[in-house]
Amino acid sequence: MIRKIKSHKAYYLLLAGMQAAGFILVLFAKGDKQLVMMYVIMSTCFYFIWALAHHYVNHDLHAKVVLEYMLMSILGIAVMYFFLW
Repeated sequence: MIRKIKSHKAYYLLLAGMQAAGFILVLFAKGDKQLVMMYVIMSTCFYFIWALAHHYVNHDLHAKVVLEYMLMSILGIAVMYFFLW
């Protein structure tokens, strides 16, 4: 796993940077529930698109992988929604 991360540093740095940006945006919008949800959905959509692109480039994009990332994204959004409301 470590070797795989080292060979794809740019992918993982982009993912970490975008997720950190989403987290910071959520922290700054902590008073506005709708804005927080918008940032959470944007971060989750970026995560989903990043995952699909990453697997596509590595030639291991399958329906099972798409379903896994889709379900994890939906779960993340649902958890944040129920924590906020």
